[in-house]
Amino acid sequence: NNFINLSFLRLFRAARLIKLLRQGETIRILLWTFVQSFKALPYVCLLIAMLFFIYAIIGMQV
Repeated sequence: NNFINLSFLRLFRAARLIKLLRQGETIRILLWTFVQSFKALPYVCLLIAMLFFIYAIIGMQV
């Protein structure tokens, strides 16, 4: 019974988000930009990993 109530509330929240996206052009642009930025995320993670690796090598030498 409690699970059904939670599912209904989540569905209501999702519907409210869809309604907001239909009305607000600015929110839609912001969300689209956020989704598009995920394409660059692996490269950023790789760069951070490389920096940590270089820092670790320098730290071992000092």
